Amino acid sequence: MSGRRGRGAGVLAMGVVAVAAALLVTGTPVVGIEAAGAGSPRDASLVVRAPAGALHGAGEGRAQRFLGIPFAAPPVGALRFRRPVPPARWKGVRDASRFGPACPQLASTNGPGSTNEDCLYLNVYRPARASRRPLPVLFWIHGGSFLNGTASQFDASTLASTTGTIVVTTNYRLGVFGSLVLPSLDQESPDHASGNEGILDQQAALHWVQRNIGAFGGARDDVTIAGQSAGGGSVCAHLASPTVRGLFARAVIESGALCTAPTHADASTAGTAFAGALGCANATTASTCLRAKDVTTLLTAPDAPPNGAVVGGTVLPAQPRTAIEAGRWNRVPVLIGANHDELRVLALGAGNPGTAAGYAQALQGLFGAAAPKVAAAYPVGPAYPTPLLALGAVYSDFTLICGTYEMENVFAPRTPTYAYEFDDPNAPPQFLIPGFSWGAYHTGEVPYLFGYTTAVPLSTVQRGLSQQMMRYWAAFARTGRPRVDDAVRWPRYDTTTTRVLSLRPNDNRVITDFGTEHHCALWQSLGV
Repeated sequence: MSGRRGRGAGVLAMGVVAVAAALLVTGTPVVGIEAAGAGSPRDASLVVRAPAGALHGAGEGRAQRFLGIPFAAPPVGALRFRRPVPPARWKGVRDASRFGPACPQLASTNGPGSTNEDCLYLNVYRPARASRRPLPVLFWIHGGSFLNGTASQFDASTLASTTGTIVVTTNYRLGVFGSLVLPSLDQESPDHASGNEGILDQQAALHWVQRNIGAFGGARDDVTIAGQSAGGGSVCAHLASPTVRGLFARAVIESGALCTAPTHADASTAGTAFAGALGCANATTASTCLRAKDVTTLLTAPDAPPNGAVVGGTVLPAQPRTAIEAGRWNRVPVLIGANHDELRVLALGAGNPGTAAGYAQALQGLFGAAAPKVAAAYPVGPAYPTPLLALGAVYSDFTLICGTYEMENVFAPRTPTYAYEFDDPNAPPQFLIPGFSWGAYHTGEVPYLFGYTTAVPLSTVQRGLSQQMMRYWAAFARTGRPRVDDAVRWPRYDTTTTRVLSLRPNDNRVITDFGTEHHCALWQSLGV
């Protein structure tokens, strides 16, 4: 399949969270529970003596949590915009009962704002019941358009206790703090290529896992990296990164499989313009000048450069997709998928999408002369009952879903690949929009995987799907195959039969028309 992602990549870069924030004044972010204090006297079962230092966690019920563990030094002062370095060792037993701060970000529907650069912390969740053998490890990378989000959003206690898996969630630097490219920063970098500091934060956390997870009962050889949205895009980057080779054995990509990134040259141009707009136009001193700016100035400055991974240097020498197609990647089994109604919410921001005229105008603005072809493929009628739903399907398919389909076909001939579509049409939304049905929306599968509640609790049958998903993911983390004895058999994906597991409450099934339903041949022909 050919390369793509013209307008699609641009729309996705906006981020569904950012678009929702623009549409709504308020929203309720999904957050993990706040851990209780460690208590006194100290519970010996909650003390772990890891190579990094001794930790005292928290535990209620069937899971134990070790929170706010530093995996790198605070990236402040002279370390701002630089690659992560090891943290200082602590003396005695460190209290690990509370989350560390979120990395700097503006307030959004994905959580509150933060101006705390001392944010490079991770969390470890494990079953309370000891195991005689090392447990598989699921290393979770949060989403948020590389602009917002934090590891503390995901309470992995249920996932860990239900599946006998150790789960690690991690922070990483966001926005310009994790992605800025400048000529002066290039000079400070060991490979003369700045811009992947956020990706390197994730890799530093993976190195921490390799050195320390055995003390928690984890198997360092059974680490699965997993992420959703920007986290899934991060997984793509790690698959193509030589600097993380050997640190994981399997990979999960949820709703983030475009596997492309800006080039170093383009990111440098954007970074230089960003610095100039803040009065740091001197190419030699721009990095020093920006380090003198306060966090809020950097967060609120206009025309911020691209976020996320940057192609260039030793961290990411080639486009992830190109590297995978060429066989220059960290070849591991892959579980990959998307949600049926990924970006339906974007239709709310398209003028007046509730009318036929508004729908036609939106298509014309997006696709120009190709608009009639798109309208013919997505007619208002039985398949798309309203113009809003038709436009929502267009946004979902061309921005993200068909990119996922393409990557499924890229991975399948090269490694064991398992594809899914999350398709609960009544997935509980993060927040309510009167008169709007989210469908199986972007991030909608995450509460099922972690077993937590959003604005609307999971129903009985949805809790059943949640249990199945946790077990599928854990089986993949354990063996490289998402096989569960008493659940629908998940077949390996291949480019001939294109079998995808559709995840629905009380109705898991294998489908073979994923690409057809989402009109992926159309989008490939249009090159968007």
